[in-house]
Amino acid sequence: MKLQVSVRQIPNSNNWKYPDAGRNFFSPDERFPEYPFLDISEIPNPVYRAVRDALWDLGLDRERFGTTAWNPLGEWIKPGEKIFCLVNFVTHRLPLETLFDLQARTTHASVIRAVLDYLLLATGDPNNIAFGNAPIQSGDYKRITEETGADRIRKYYLEQTGVDVGPYDLRLFVAKWTSYGAILSQETRNPGDGVELCLGENSLLERLPRGSENLFRVGDYDPRITAKYHSAKKHVYVIHRKVLEADHILSIPVLKTHEKVGITCAIKGCVGAIARKECLAHHRKGGFEQGGDEYERTTFLRQKWSDWNDKICQRGTGLLDNVIRVPFKVMWKALRFGTWGIMGGAWSGNDTCWRMALDINRCLLYGRPDGTWSKIPIRTHSAIVDGIVGGEGEGPIYSKPRPAGLIIASEDARLVDYACAAAMGYEPKSFPIIRESSKEEWFPGASLKMEEADILWNGRSVNLEEISQFNAPSFKPAKGWKHAIKPLNKINGYTKGKIFGVE
Repeated sequence: MKLQVSVRQIPNSNNWKYPDAGRNFFSPDERFPEYPFLDISEIPNPVYRAVRDALWDLGLDRERFGTTAWNPLGEWIKPGEKIFCLVNFVTHRLPLETLFDLQARTTHASVIRAVLDYLLLATGDPNNIAFGNAPIQSGDYKRITEETGADRIRKYYLEQTGVDVGPYDLRLFVAKWTSYGAILSQETRNPGDGVELCLGENSLLERLPRGSENLFRVGDYDPRITAKYHSAKKHVYVIHRKVLEADHILSIPVLKTHEKVGITCAIKGCVGAIARKECLAHHRKGGFEQGGDEYERTTFLRQKWSDWNDKICQRGTGLLDNVIRVPFKVMWKALRFGTWGIMGGAWSGNDTCWRMALDINRCLLYGRPDGTWSKIPIRTHSAIVDGIVGGEGEGPIYSKPRPAGLIIASEDARLVDYACAAAMGYEPKSFPIIRESSKEEWFPGASLKMEEADILWNGRSVNLEEISQFNAPSFKPAKGWKHAIKPLNKINGYTKGKIFGVE
C-alpha cells in the first residue's frame, strides 16, 4: 500500500472555534450515509466533516463511499480487533487560563467523537473501543474531561450503546498539588494495571555515554525511583495494561511544539500510555561538562537549582516539606522567564527525551501484555491529529493557542509527525524524534521512507514547502529551539541552524 498522509484544513479556520457540545454531543450536522447513530447536531460541526474528508482523501474504502457500507478505517482495523485511542490531556486549566488556552494542549472531544464513530464501524463492537491517557501527576482528570468535553462522549456512548468507552485515566500514581507547589495528597493505584517492559541493551538510552543512567531526571519525581528503572543495560517502561491489550493503537494528539523535543504529536504523545511516569528519562542532570543535557551552559544558579530540585523531589507531603517546597517552586517558575531561562532539559541540546519517546513507541509496537517482546510488530499505530487549535511556544504545558483548522491523518503515526512538522513550518528531519523514527535499526520490520510518502493537502498532492506556505507563518517554537530548526520557506523567518549535525 502506498504511503499517504492527509492534511485537511477547514476554511476560514483562523476565526473558527470548536463546536459546543450542548445537547448535541459533537454529532455531525449532516446525516452521512455511513453514520452509525440517528441524532444530528443542531449547530454546525465542521470538525466531524473534516475528519471524514481526511479519511476520504486517503482513498480508504473508496468504492463504497457515499453508501451506508462505507467503512474507511476498516482498511486499518479488522472486525473484532480491540483499539485504544491515546489522546492528549496533559493537565487541567491552570489559573488565569481561558478555555481557548486549554485547547492549545488538550485533544478536543469533537475530534475524539468523530474518530470513535468510524472506529465503531471498523471493529463492529463498542466493547472493543476505549480512549484515554495518563496526564501529569497533578492533573485533575475530572476537570480535564469536563473542560475538553470528553465526559460528554462517555455519556453519549453509554446512552447509545450501553458501553463505557472512556475516558480512562491510565495513571497509577496521582498527586494533588496547589498552584503554588504544595502537595496536598498522593494516591497509588493498582500496580497490576502496569506492565513492565525492559528494553535493556536495545534502548536508545544505551547509546548515551556510560554513566548517563545515573543522571536521568524527570520533573517532580524522586531521582532515586527513576534510577530503579534505568541502569546499565536496564531500561524499564511501565505501560498501562489496557493499552497493551489492544490490537491497534490510534493516537489523537494535538498539533503543538514541545520545549524538550521540539515538536509533540503522535510520537511524543505516546508517553500518555505510561502508567508510572517515574520511569521517563526527560533529561540528564547538569550541563555538558557534567555529562548532562539539562541546559546549554552551566552557571552557578542553574547548577544549584538542579541540586536543590533533587532534594525537593525526595521530600514528603508534610507541613515542613511543603513549607520548603513552595518557595522553591515559585523561584523555579521565575527563573524560567526570559531567553536565559532555559533549564530542565527544555532546549534543542536535550539528547535524552527523544530517545525515551522512541523507546515507548517501540514498546507499543513490539511489547506484549505479559512483559515479553516480539521480534516483529504485533500491533499497529496510526494517528489522526487534532490541529483545529494547535499549540505554539513553550509546550506542552504552557502552549499558546494557534488556530490552524487542521486534521492530519495517516496509517503510520510516524508519518503523521513528518507532515505535522511541515504544516507547522519546519523541516521535519530537523527534529531527532522524527529523523530517528524512520530507521530500521530502531523499528525492525517497520522501517519508514518518509520522503517517498504522498502528502495530500485537501486532497491534492503537495510537497513540504507548499504545506508550510498554506499554513504560514510557522508556529512559534519553544525558545530553546528557535535557532536549531530549519524553516521550510522565507515566510517563516526563523534562523537556520543545525541540530546534532544535521545542516
